[in-house]
Amino acid sequence: MRKWFLGLIALISLPFLATTPASATPIVCTDNSGDMCLSNGDTIAYSDGLAIQIGDKEFVFQSCVVNVVIPLAGGGCSSITAEIVGTGSSELIGFQFQGAGFAFPPSGFVDISLTYKVTVVHSSSLISDAHLSFAGNGGTINVSEQIQTNPGLLAECVPPLSANASSGNVGSCTFLFPTSSIIVHKDISVIGFPDSAFISSVTQLFSQTSVPEPASVSILGMGLLGIGLAVRRRKARSKSVNLSSPA
Repeated sequence: MRKWFLGLIALISLPFLATTPASATPIVCTDNSGDMCLSNGDTIAYSDGLAIQIGDKEFVFQSCVVNVVIPLAGGGCSSITAEIVGTGSSELIGFQFQGAGFAFPPSGFVDISLTYKVTVVHSSSLISDAHLSFAGNGGTINVSEQIQTNPGLLAECVPPLSANASSGNVGSCTFLFPTSSIIVHKDISVIGFPDSAFISSVTQLFSQTSVPEPASVSILGMGLLGIGLAVRRRKARSKSVNLSSPA
């Protein structure tokens, strides 16, 4: 009877040994956070300090700085569009960043730095990876970013995540430390050389893994304890049999 009970506990705990992606739950901003809630495809004008919620994630945009622009008439920080790709366990949540004047003739150049914080609204999941891409062609275009834990400022992607023509305008990385909050420092470089360059948008998406509920952890602990006791009893019984056997 006891062996059957221990085996049942171990069997119940097995599903909790695997880490599965968490699905996002639509968020309605009723938490008095002051965030703007965006659904897939919604667009809002960019401004420093902008705080929005998309799916189960909060994005707080700290700064967008145009470092260098040649000619002076081009380049800027325009708007943010919410983007949700997939459903259920494969859902990715993020945004598309648009800039004004991202088309540059030969010898044209722009470099933009974008800094923002991403935080999971629900404590039952952790951000586990990042996906970066852009729509553009010509010239020399490179979008790179450093992603750090918040707090702690530990690097999540080594080397830093980047997307350029050689990578097919896409890039992705799996975090070293799945976490509930990150700081992203993005650099967008567009050079009109050797020919004209054009970039219309940069897309950033994140996914997450689930954190087991306390009850799940308790069941897992009971299962592991049951397995340990069963192994210990088997070893003790085997030792007893060996000692009682005639030489």
